[in-house]
Amino acid sequence: MFDPNIQPTSAFNSAAMPTFGQGVPLNPPKEEKRQIRKRYSRTGLLLLLEVIGVQLIAVIFQLVYLAVVGTELTDGQYDFLVISSNATAYLGTHFLLFFIGAKMLKFRPSSLFSTKRLTPKGILGGIVICETVSVTFSLIASVVLMLLQLIGCAPATPEFTLSDDTVYNVILLSYACLLAPIGEELIFRGVVLKGFSKVSPRFGIIFSALAFGLFHGNITQFIYATSLGIIWGIITVKFNSIIPAMLAHIFSNSYGMLLNSTLATNETVAVMLALLRYAVAFIGGITILIVMIVKYNNRKLANNLANLPTPTFSGVPKDTPQQKKRTWGIVVTSVPCWIFILMYVATIVYTFFPQAQGMFL
Repeated sequence: MFDPNIQPTSAFNSAAMPTFGQGVPLNPPKEEKRQIRKRYSRTGLLLLLEVIGVQLIAVIFQLVYLAVVGTELTDGQYDFLVISSNATAYLGTHFLLFFIGAKMLKFRPSSLFSTKRLTPKGILGGIVICETVSVTFSLIASVVLMLLQLIGCAPATPEFTLSDDTVYNVILLSYACLLAPIGEELIFRGVVLKGFSKVSPRFGIIFSALAFGLFHGNITQFIYATSLGIIWGIITVKFNSIIPAMLAHIFSNSYGMLLNSTLATNETVAVMLALLRYAVAFIGGITILIVMIVKYNNRKLANNLANLPTPTFSGVPKDTPQQKKRTWGIVVTSVPCWIFILMYVATIVYTFFPQAQGMFL
């Protein structure tokens, strides 16, 4: 079961920093502030390199493909070009930036793959909770999409469907169900979470989730991906490993692909699969939540009797006033972080809102 008693360890918390309590000034000295901003900016630069790297590799791949095959493409060749160039670009960029990020932020890549706290029960519980969050916020995102359409906006969301081409299907399934989740977790719950958690795990979880949401490039997926990014960040910090988040991400994408593929061939089966997912997510999620509340209350009582600090329900420590002074107030002065945020906000507005697009035509 997903255990609220598990506490974060050194990989994603502030163990490498001074204890942010007594003896640490409320406001960071000038040099400390500069060092924290430098780390945030390096992480923001890695996010910008992700954008540039994906576009560059995709263009190079497409140019090479067109040079070999020719510019007169059949529908099948065009579909193959799109999926293969995207898969190559994202995978190449994410895996490369993971190791570049480890070098820039000075951590060992293997430190993110700890198995000491992992148990089958804990992983299964984490996946169920992630699915509960997933189906809840997918419903919310659907409502948001419907409201946007009522006011004349038509934000598109990417659709991955299988075709009659076996090679295309193999690439699509491998990418969407396995390689993309692994690559995205290496970047967002690996490098980005690591980079922004130096001072505060809570800040790292929230900022990496927001970056993950923006990365998806549209309003509805921003809501959906940000919520999942938060829960994946929490379980990453709690288990001191990105393995559970990777597994939950793989499961979520794979089940989504299964639903989309089934919907195209047998709508009845697709509805049954969707209902099964909702049932397991809500029943399992409520059950785990009850267990977590009981364990949390027991631990809270034990800590009170022992005059220990009150634990947090999520297991992620609360920020001290000193930590709060070293997070949002500093990250807003980071130029690379601002560029990344504004670039993706502009992408969302320009790409998915017809009114905004018309302003630039």
